[in-house]
Amino acid sequence: MWRFAFWLERQMQKVVTTSRRIHRGKQGPESVYAYQELIRNGFVQASDVRDRLAGLYGAHFNHQSLARSVAAELDGGTWDPDTPPDGTHWSEALFHCKHPLVQAAMYYQHRARLDILKGAVEFALLKKHNALPPERIIKLLGIEMPANFLPPNFHRAVSDLQKIDQFEKATVLWQSFLWKWGGFFLKDHEADERIALAAEVDMTTAAVDEAIAIYDTLFPTPGGWFHDLQGTRILKLFPCQFRGIGARYRCELLGVDHPREAFGSMPYTYLVRNLSGWNNSTVELLTYGASN
Repeated sequence: MWRFAFWLERQMQKVVTTSRRIHRGKQGPESVYAYQELIRNGFVQASDVRDRLAGLYGAHFNHQSLARSVAAELDGGTWDPDTPPDGTHWSEALFHCKHPLVQAAMYYQHRARLDILKGAVEFALLKKHNALPPERIIKLLGIEMPANFLPPNFHRAVSDLQKIDQFEKATVLWQSFLWKWGGFFLKDHEADERIALAAEVDMTTAAVDEAIAIYDTLFPTPGGWFHDLQGTRILKLFPCQFRGIGARYRCELLGVDHPREAFGSMPYTYLVRNLSGWNNSTVELLTYGASN
């Protein structure tokens, strides 16, 4: 499953590169490429975790509508990075797993959030051991003050993290949840899946629940980051292709070839269709550009 996850990530990069060539003159592919490179390489040299986090937050706040903006431009609209309208491409990306460039933009938005979560864990560890470096001091309007531009939600998340048993494993937990379990739970099996996820990263199930909830603290969004869909509880705006890995992983665990064999008896009309569709979208992305 990890091999497929990293393969998908490389394919996302290929999607962005190809889209820049095909859609010359459009700002969406260039913006996704710039964001991809910023996340991958932009903050490596910052020695102070606060400086890295400030850069990540700046990128995060400046690209909150990236995927929707890409979809709106592909619909034929003008580039609007702030308040893009919904349209056909956006709906098809969300509900039918289409438009790889939009899926890639959603992926990099979550990658940035995961990097911020990693920074929050590092910050909490340094704070726990009184090892945070001295804050830089800046002068603003003649007044000296700490150069700490991290939002209040971040400090609340750090405080919540420090209350979680083995909180230093929260990033590994989220990485496994997103890239292996697909960023979703099966509602009728959620308790068992949380137990299995806890065993994978050697955390208690209570700690897993608390670490999952940190996402809402770090990145508040109306209604929270999870919503129910036909027997699944899915992370919003996470690419279908990674959900496909989660669907395949569950089949592997149960020793079956198709979601219908494992979950066809569950009382949700479109559950098997969704799981199969996510799996198929994974296969499509893994073969993207194979004929080039």
